[in-house]
Amino acid sequence: MTDQYDVQADGMKKPAHRFTTPQDVDLLKEKKATKEDKCKKMDKRDSDGHTVRAAAVTLGDEGDDNDSDEAKNTMMKKERRSSAIMKESVNAVMSFTSIMENTNKFKIDELAFQKESNAIAMRKLELDEKRYLLDKAEREARFALEQQERQGQMDFMRGLLK
Repeated sequence: MTDQYDVQADGMKKPAHRFTTPQDVDLLKEKKATKEDKCKKMDKRDSDGHTVRAAAVTLGDEGDDNDSDEAKNTMMKKERRSSAIMKESVNAVMSFTSIMENTNKFKIDELAFQKESNAIAMRKLELDEKRYLLDKAEREARFALEQQERQGQMDFMRGLLK
């Protein structure tokens, strides 16, 4: 037996029989026997399949009440979860809107403060302008008064010279 070889596509030689010793042959027979036993067991399962299906159908009919109770429980859990999620989202939206309202109030207060500071700055500019105009009028009045005094002195000196 060891003289026979199978030549494979890649050129390698392989013994024609993998099992060459008597122990290997016994193992091969045992393997075949276990395969046949498995096939018989599978056939038995196929013949019992109808009875198993019938039992499953009857249990399925009785189990519908349990399934509906379980379905109700799961639906209630889902509703609770969805209502909890809804509450959380509503709380998040409410907190977000309150934050936005507070931000808007803060901005309004900031704008009012800025408006007030601008009004104060405008009032200061108006007062500075009035002070400037008053100082200018005072200087012009002094200049006019000094000019009259000089003119009076000139007239007095001319009168003395004549």
